[in-house]
Amino acid sequence: MPWQNVTPMEEIIRFVTLAQTDRFTVTDLCEQFGISRKTGYKHLERYAAHRAKDRAKGRPSQRTEPKGTEPKGVE
Repeated sequence: MPWQNVTPMEEIIRFVTLAQTDRFTVTDLCEQFGISRKTGYKHLERYAAHRAKDRAKGRPSQRTEPKGTEPKGVE
């Protein structure tokens, strides 16, 4: 299996998504992603500000969980 190319923005989105699950502490996630807590909180604050800006413009909130497909029945 080849390595996947991941952009910094994709990593930030993954960080924020995991932080919102409340399964991990911000400290643990920062260690896992190799960033400082200051940087981790900066990403969370920017995400919150972006969502607030979208809500003020009347845009719907984006889904944070991946879309899944319904499992097919066994024939």
